[in-house]
Amino acid sequence: MTDVLDSYQLLLKGAWVTVQLTLEGSALALVLALFFGLVGTSRLRAVRALNRVYVEFFRGTATLVLMYWFFYSLPLVGFRLTPMFAAVLSLGLNVGAYGAEVVRGSINAVPKAQYEATVALNFTPSSGCGACCCRSRWR
Repeated sequence: MTDVLDSYQLLLKGAWVTVQLTLEGSALALVLALFFGLVGTSRLRAVRALNRVYVEFFRGTATLVLMYWFFYSLPLVGFRLTPMFAAVLSLGLNVGAYGAEVVRGSINAVPKAQYEATVALNFTPSSGCGACCCRSRWR
């Protein structure tokens, strides 16, 4: 028990790093999820294909493998990342890919009649999505 109490400062420092990683990784994941989730509903086939490559690659790769790759492999080709940035990047990319599928799926789950209602109310496509379709997904 005294070993735990003696390393109290070290445990607090580790907990603070965990909180930082969680907040920064979540912020990056939120931005990536919203962007790639909206891009996944694009009408352009090339844009959707790039979205699928991102989502399938980062969903299919374990976060720990990404951390090792960013921290140990990228310096071999000239990109040196700090340990914190490599961890935030790998967490954000991985969780963002999962979130992108959630966003894309929730947008695709909106009934066609709801889109038609926004057209009948003379909304532009972007304001109609924001005013009616996307708002119902946040509830």
